[in-house]
Amino acid sequence: MNKAAFLDRDGTLIMDVPYIRDPEQVRLLPGVVPALRNLIEQDYLLIIVTNQSGIGRWLMTKQQYLTVQRRVGDLLAAHGVYITATYYCPHTPDAGCACRKPGTAMFERAAREFDIDLSQSLMFGDKESDMVPCVGTCIRVPKDASWAAWYRPRYPSPNPPLKTPPAGA
Repeated sequence: MNKAAFLDRDGTLIMDVPYIRDPEQVRLLPGVVPALRNLIEQDYLLIIVTNQSGIGRWLMTKQQYLTVQRRVGDLLAAHGVYITATYYCPHTPDAGCACRKPGTAMFERAAREFDIDLSQSLMFGDKESDMVPCVGTCIRVPKDASWAAWYRPRYPSPNPPLKTPPAGA
């Protein structure tokens, strides 16, 4: 079985711009690239799981979301970092869907599609709601902060499986 690093997008990988629709506004957070490379070296699949209620609120279109997501992928790929898969929930918080975090449907789907052992996986996010669906180790990244000190377990593991990112990352 595989293990995955589940990654929230807005405020965790990129600067949080409310209902971001313009790919020119995408900015990777400092230290994201070395941290993701570290995860890849530890044989983690990189999977983005993101709530995008702006689609359900009619504040952006699915195409705008996809254009922004493509920009995120392109910026990471320029540094040799490739995302395995991206899952998103377009629903509003009151829709009652199972895919919106803290629901677990996006994680379960990824586990089925990529043969992932969720208990050996990690979840990185900037909000408490990102931590709720986590079954493995959950790591809270301060919103829009550098990943230089990224290992901050919300629900600590006795033996963190990752090595410390290089200084200045």
